[in-house]
Amino acid sequence: PERGHDRHPVRSQIAVQSGLPNITKAIAQPEDMPRAEAWIAENVSQGGMRVRLPLGDRESLHIGCLLGIRPEGGENWLVGVVRRLSREDENSAVAGIQTISKHPLAVELGSEDRMQPGLLLDAPDEGEAVRLIVPAHSFRADGTVECMVAGMQLSLSPVDLMERGMDFELVRYRVTPTAVAFEDEAEKDSP
Repeated sequence: PERGHDRHPVRSQIAVQSGLPNITKAIAQPEDMPRAEAWIAENVSQGGMRVRLPLGDRESLHIGCLLGIRPEGGENWLVGVVRRLSREDENSAVAGIQTISKHPLAVELGSEDRMQPGLLLDAPDEGEAVRLIVPAHSFRADGTVECMVAGMQLSLSPVDLMERGMDFELVRYRVTPTAVAFEDEAEKDSP
């Protein structure tokens, strides 16, 4: 996609996790997160960044790869997708990363007997549409998804599939009231 914002030169180190399981673990359990890779951000904008990275044995990086990014000295993780990638030489490459969330939340999707990781990219306001990253091949247009966020259960109705990556799907859902929420309200109203 075409860049939508001006870039500003920087030179700072970023920690990078790739793949949905590693990103959710880094956000939810930072003390147990897999070892992050160190890349250098060369310029940034409101919508993304250009980074320089060592290639080494890393053949899994590709256009469309999902990344978790934590700026040096920062507390929060960003979520981005590799949109441009070029090899500089045998040892390094340059990547253009589109930032798709600046405040992602690690969530659990499904039922108690079969939970899987996900990333909620927007605040979950009732009745509003939110973007959610789910594992590849798990989006169903005909059913709701149960989502656990910080001990709270949400019910999400599918709106549309926005993007499909090799190991993830970016989906838009509408936050719907859950039966638990209705019961809690009924209990508040009763004398």
